[in-house]
Amino acid sequence: MNIRRAHDRFFRSFFGQQEHLRDLIRRAVPSEIIATLDLSTLKMEPGTWIDRHNREHWSDLVASVEVSGTDAPRRAHVYVLVEHKSYRDPGALLQLLRYMVQVWTAERKPKEKDDTAEVSARGAKLTPIIPILVYHGPRGGIVEPFSKLFPDDLPEELQRYQVAFGADILNLPRMRPDSLSGGDPAVRAALWMLRLSRRQTDELLKEVQAVLRGAEEALTEEEYSALARYIWETGELSVEDLYDKIDLVVHQRHIKEGLLTTAEQLIKKGYTEGEQIGIQKGEQIGIQKGEQIGIQKGEQIGIQKGEEDGRYRERREIALEMLVAGEDVEKIVRYSRLSQEEVRALSSDSQ
Repeated sequence: MNIRRAHDRFFRSFFGQQEHLRDLIRRAVPSEIIATLDLSTLKMEPGTWIDRHNREHWSDLVASVEVSGTDAPRRAHVYVLVEHKSYRDPGALLQLLRYMVQVWTAERKPKEKDDTAEVSARGAKLTPIIPILVYHGPRGGIVEPFSKLFPDDLPEELQRYQVAFGADILNLPRMRPDSLSGGDPAVRAALWMLRLSRRQTDELLKEVQAVLRGAEEALTEEEYSALARYIWETGELSVEDLYDKIDLVVHQRHIKEGLLTTAEQLIKKGYTEGEQIGIQKGEQIGIQKGEQIGIQKGEQIGIQKGEEDGRYRERREIALEMLVAGEDVEKIVRYSRLSQEEVRALSSDSQ
């Protein structure tokens, strides 16, 4: 199983839900910036685009949010671009900046022919973007702030040419458990599991209980399902062993039931898929075996048919020789084993 893809899949599916993303933004973005946004207007946006070489790019999450205090019906809005890294990547902020430029480039392209005038009317106005990086790889795996990507000894005269680029970073390996307090408990558990995803499963389960203490009943069945699946996909245990481990390690009833339900579903799904694969494999083997038997049977029939044809030709030759020698029909029938009709037919043909 590809662990990196498991991290990406969990992050995109979990934080692709508006209520989870809204809570993540509140945790990552400074409060004075949050005060300028109307997060109730949060709307998910497409996170893919095609560059000039016809190559597809995608960020983890893109959303739009209206700015508080601006007038309807065309309230000003900003984009929130969220990127997630589960591995060491010193150029993560550079990638984030590239995604921002791609968003702005796509924004400037008319979507329809009639949109050309509207784009021209907007002039050079681009939509502001709030970039967020969620990192849970090894400590020291990203370079921050962005200015650290440039040499430290640049002359002051060259500072004006550097990009002034800031991003809000949730560097999970540096965070303490109390820094995740408050807010949506499901988001709190998800972020803490991302931070501890490289730990052993039993340790991770104990930490999840600690993070959710007092808020166990607040999580939905779907949220427990997402957490359980992520533990399994990034862990070292089979789903059957995970079930036993949850039953042994988790003592809080709501957490245990929530996680075990998904483990049971995964086990049943595995059995069902195994049966289907077995049936398909059996059908393939049956077809192959049937073809082999058919070939063998055909060969046998062909051999028998050939042998019979050979013996028949031999009897005809004997009968013809006896006809030429002037032997009577009854004697020819007796020696050649042909019927009287076949002998008479040969006699007619040879005359």
